[in-house]
Amino acid sequence: MIEEKMVRNQGMSLIELLVAVAVLGIAMIGITALLGFSSKYFANSSKEVEIQSELQTTFALINNMVVDANVSITFDSGSKKATIVNSTTTYVVQLSGTKLYAKAYDASASPSEIAAGPVDSNGNNLVADHIVAFSLDKTHIADGYVTLHLKASYSGREAEMARNVFLRNAYAFS
Repeated sequence: MIEEKMVRNQGMSLIELLVAVAVLGIAMIGITALLGFSSKYFANSSKEVEIQSELQTTFALINNMVVDANVSITFDSGSKKATIVNSTTTYVVQLSGTKLYAKAYDASASPSEIAAGPVDSNGNNLVADHIVAFSLDKTHIADGYVTLHLKASYSGREAEMARNVFLRNAYAFS
């Protein structure tokens, strides 16, 4: 004769259910904390990328102006104003507060118009915001390069660039 075993399957006890809910609750708290941390990290990284991107774009723009200079390059540290002149265009770049302005003037522009600078109360000539330092060091202009320095600050983050810009027409300054 074959004995049949009777299997008792009554489901989960109340204690087992409470333990499962507690473990699930602890796991959810951990996941929520991880998501919060990831969100803050992403926001901070986004600010860092934004400031570095703005700085690189601004640097590239000024670099393009400087590279073609063949008449003169001047920088007034008091007004934080650079004037870059080639045979067809005069560029004026000026830092006003934390805003960097730039404007191109053609060869027919009057000296008084150029001296007025690029700062426009309507913001039409705004190149970058959050720039806290701008300079153009001409110490090595006879060697064919100038040093461009930019520093930006935004929401507690800072980025800085200082690089030599080699002049395409360096012979004009020798």
